[in-house]
Amino acid sequence: WMPVFVLQVLFTSLQIVWLLALPGFSLLLAVMIITSIAGMWLERRAQMMGQVTTYRASRAAAISAGVLACFIWLPQIDITTTSGIVVLAAAVVIRYQRVAWFAVLYSALVVLAGLLEIHRDGGLLLILGMVQLGIGVGIMVVVRPPRYRTLRVALFAEIDWATPPLWVGALTAGLGMAVAWQQSTAIEQIVAVPLVLALTTAILASIAGVRHAPYVPLSLLAMAVLITLLEATTAPFTHIGDRLLLSGSGLAVAAIFIRHVISGQLARQRPLRRVRSLVWWLRPLRQTTGVAAFLSFMILITVSRAYPASAVLLIVNSVLLTIFSLVYFVERITRLRLWILAGMIGVTWLLTLDAFGVESVFWQLVPLALVLFGLAHLLEQSAVEWVAVLLFIGGGVLNLSEANFAAVPLLVLGLQILALIVYGYSAGRRIPFSAGVALTASGAVVVIGAINLWLVPLTLGVGLMSLALLVEVQRELVARWADTWSARWRVWR
Repeated sequence: WMPVFVLQVLFTSLQIVWLLALPGFSLLLAVMIITSIAGMWLERRAQMMGQVTTYRASRAAAISAGVLACFIWLPQIDITTTSGIVVLAAAVVIRYQRVAWFAVLYSALVVLAGLLEIHRDGGLLLILGMVQLGIGVGIMVVVRPPRYRTLRVALFAEIDWATPPLWVGALTAGLGMAVAWQQSTAIEQIVAVPLVLALTTAILASIAGVRHAPYVPLSLLAMAVLITLLEATTAPFTHIGDRLLLSGSGLAVAAIFIRHVISGQLARQRPLRRVRSLVWWLRPLRQTTGVAAFLSFMILITVSRAYPASAVLLIVNSVLLTIFSLVYFVERITRLRLWILAGMIGVTWLLTLDAFGVESVFWQLVPLALVLFGLAHLLEQSAVEWVAVLLFIGGGVLNLSEANFAAVPLLVLGLQILALIVYGYSAGRRIPFSAGVALTASGAVVVIGAINLWLVPLTLGVGLMSLALLVEVQRELVARWADTWSARWRVWR
C-alpha cells in the first residue's frame, strides 16, 4: 500500500498548492523528492536493523516518490525543477552506490548545464571539461587495479565510476574548444585553446599510465601547429616564405632533440626507471618526430617553389632535416632510411647551389655522386654504388654536351673516368673499377672510330694478335697475372 500512500501525499500537497496559490510544479516536486529521500533513509535504517517489512515498504515508497518526481519534472523542465532532480539523483547515488545511477546523475547535470546556457561560454566549458577529465582519471587510478590497458579499454571496455566523468568531460572539452574558437577574435586565442587542452591531457595521460593516451595531447599539439602554419599564410606574400621556413626549422629542431632523447632512453635496459608511466610516451613521441620532419620537408619544398624566401633560411631548414635524416638512419640501418638520407643530402646540396646561383649540371650531380660513393663504401650497398657511378659520369657527360664538346670538359670527363679506375683499384670496389675500364675502352673505340671507322676492326685485330703473341711468349708471366687478378677480384667487394 506504500504507492497508494505516496499518491495520497501527492494529492494532499496538490490541494494545499491550489488553496494557497503556490508554485505547483516546484512544490509538488520538492514534496516527492523529500518523500523519496526519506524512503531511502528509512530503507537503509531498516536494512541495518534487519526489519524486512519496513525495508520493503520504505523501498516501495522511495521508488514511487522518485517515479512521480520524474513525471512531475518532465512537463516543467526549468532550472529549479532540474536542480531538484539533480539532488534526487545525488541521493540515489549516495544510497545505492552504483555506476548506472552515477550516469543518471551526470545526465541530469548535463540538462542543468544546458538550462544555465553554459554552452554559450567556451572558456567555462573548457574548464568544466578539464575538471571532469581530471576527476575521471583520479577515480580510474584509485578504483581500477594497476595493470596493462590501452586507451580504448580504459574508455569503452572498463565501465565503472570513472566512465561518466571521462566521457562527459571529453565531450564537454570538445564542445568548449569549438565554442571558444567561434568566440575568439585573435589567432593567439585560437592557438591557445588546443595548447591548453594539450598540456592538461598530457598531465592526465602521464598520471593515468595508459597506452595510446599520449596520442591525445600530441594530436592537440599538432592541431595548434597546423593552425599556426595556416596563420602564416595570411601574411604579405613576400613574408609568407620566411615565416613558414622559421616554423619548419623549429619543427626540425624539435624533431632532432626529441629523437635524440628517446634514442638515449631506449638504449637503456629499463628506460625511465623512476617514472615508469612515462614509458608509454616513447613510441608516440618517436612517431611524432617523423610527422614533424615530414611536415618540415613539405614546407621546405613548397616554399622553395612557390614563395620568395631567404636563401639562408632555406639552407638552414634543409641542413636541419639532413641532420634528422642522419639521426633516423643511425638508429637502424636499412635501405629505405639510407635512401631518405641520400635524398635529403641531395635536396640540401641542390638548394645550396640554387641559393648561390650555380646552374651547372656538373656541380649538381658530381658532389652527390661522391657522397653516394662514401655511403656505398660504408654500407656495402651495390645499388647505391651503381647510382653513384651513373651520377658521376652523367655529370661529366652533360657538362661536356653543354660546352659543345670543348677541350676542358673533355679533359675533365677523362679525369673522372681515370678517378673511377683509381678509386676502384685502391678501395677494392668492383663496380667503379669495371665501369672505369668499360668507359675507357668505349672512349678509345669512339676516338678511333672518329678518325676512321675501319680503324676499329683493325685495332681490335692487332690487339688480339698481340695478346695471343704475349700469351705464347710469356706464358708463365701471363698465368701469374691472371692468378693475381683473379684472387684480387674475389677479394674485392
